Amino acid sequence: MYIRLLSFQTNGNKKTEVATIMDDIMPKIRSQNGCKDCKFMMHESDDHYALLVFWESKKQADAAAEIIGPQLLPALNRITKENLTHRLYEEYQPEAVLV
Repeated sequence: MYIRLLSFQTNGNKKTEVATIMDDIMPKIRSQNGCKDCKFMMHESDDHYALLVFWESKKQADAAAEIIGPQLLPALNRITKENLTHRLYEEYQPEAVLV
């Protein structure tokens, strides 16, 4: 599994704007081939937010990024402290140790 992480801080209290963006984009993300789950987290006390998207494969995550990125990143960049970048992490599962 692969996990795309987008972590950002807004310019002041932009909870309403962020929620509106997420309400629009999350169903689009979830409809992409290979999306297993999509979670949005808020840490309002310091205006930090994170979007986690779980993908079956790197190929599917990359294909979705080409569709979702141009819609999501410009909308968020208008309200964030820094232009956003995202990372794709590969999940690591340690081998089970038999006792």
